[in-house]
Amino acid sequence: LVIACCTRNHVNYINSLNSERKNYSLVSKLRKIEEIEKNGEKRKVAKEFLKPWPSFPVEALNALEKTIISFKQNIRVINKATNHYWKYVKQSDGTYKKKLVKQIKGDNWAIRKPLHAPLPYGEKKYSFSVLEIAKNVGKREFIVDRFIRKKVEEKFLQFGSVGKTKKELKKNPLIDEKGQEIKFCVFNIPQVRYRKRKPILDLANRGQGGIKKTEDAIKFINKVSDLNIRNSLLKHLKENDYDINKAFSIEGIDEFNKKRKIPVYKLPIAEASSEKFQLGNKKEINKKKFGEAESGTNLYFTIYWDEDKQKREFETVPLNEVIAHQKSVAHLPKEERTPIPVKHEKGKFLFSLSPGDLVYVPTDEEVNNPSLVDFNNLTKEQVNRVYKMVSTTQDKLECTPNYYAFPVKNNEVGSNNKSQNTIDNKYQIKSRCWKLKIDRLGNITGVVRPAITKTY
Repeated sequence: LVIACCTRNHVNYINSLNSERKNYSLVSKLRKIEEIEKNGEKRKVAKEFLKPWPSFPVEALNALEKTIISFKQNIRVINKATNHYWKYVKQSDGTYKKKLVKQIKGDNWAIRKPLHAPLPYGEKKYSFSVLEIAKNVGKREFIVDRFIRKKVEEKFLQFGSVGKTKKELKKNPLIDEKGQEIKFCVFNIPQVRYRKRKPILDLANRGQGGIKKTEDAIKFINKVSDLNIRNSLLKHLKENDYDINKAFSIEGIDEFNKKRKIPVYKLPIAEASSEKFQLGNKKEINKKKFGEAESGTNLYFTIYWDEDKQKREFETVPLNEVIAHQKSVAHLPKEERTPIPVKHEKGKFLFSLSPGDLVYVPTDEEVNNPSLVDFNNLTKEQVNRVYKMVSTTQDKLECTPNYYAFPVKNNEVGSNNKSQNTIDNKYQIKSRCWKLKIDRLGNITGVVRPAITKTY
């Protein structure tokens, strides 16, 4: 706006100020002049710049409030790489000459994203599981701790059903003798988990992504696959009155190791997950290694319509599946290719979303009567219901409002400054959103609705 309203006179005037010249002829043209009295003398003083026209601030604000912002995307996964190498080439006269030749044999694909996070996991079957008590009331007979098992059984007898007991334990978890909530415990249930070693000093990290609350520390300790170490860490935390700054500071961890015959420097962390994938199937050693997607590599969130359930189904497509699919369809004409594998067993494919895509969240009235939305002339209230997709994991779609530039305070929109719901928490975005097609200038060129695709 400043550049658009800047004239040649403005440029000349600013240049004269920069070179310390006094260009009085332009001052009266460009700036408001006020007469003030100082030391008994009246003087003319230049104030703010004159507006391009009287209603400029109001019109500019109204225009900005209706502006749709477009975002540059980086979702290219693979592309054909060109490789050249030196080779002796036979000439017409029978001699050989060294030339730079383009490689034509073999697949030469360049993958533009990390395939998995560093340090792979190992797969192992454990004879026990650490589970949330409230969600596993039906498996209470497998609880190892007698005190916890007895308390859960009492709650079950009091409320008479698994469902009611679950609700009660979610609202009012069990309490130990020190007043700390008990939400997780060990169950005698075999479980396949994926294990890697992490430094014990991760418990002392209070920075970004670190452990800031007692609940975070207990959650981390519950992932320790060695029951003796897990119980020792929980006991150490309990002895320090559940104060993580005392129990798991550098000094607190040293104190913990002094009590043990063999000090612990790395913890075996095991997690149950359906998101881990095998790193290879050719070499025997790679069959035993499992990886997980690196943060920022979940590039596609797919939305399907299940006709039987009459609701939407969701999936985050893993990067390895996207790469395999894009390689398999690379020989097809561009208009026949799809960036992701479409899984028809999940229902009718509606659309996919990638980071930077914009969606519109309609009201109940607009869902029933889409003609109420004129995408060529959105109201201010409708523009505020345009959201930008930020990230996805499993079946979660996290967004921020389109007009949102930078957080004024932490978690302003939601956890990590992004949310699955609209800013007023009235609607879940993924359950009703329409995908918008935007050009580089922020103009809406099309919209994809469930079972309806209309171009404007």
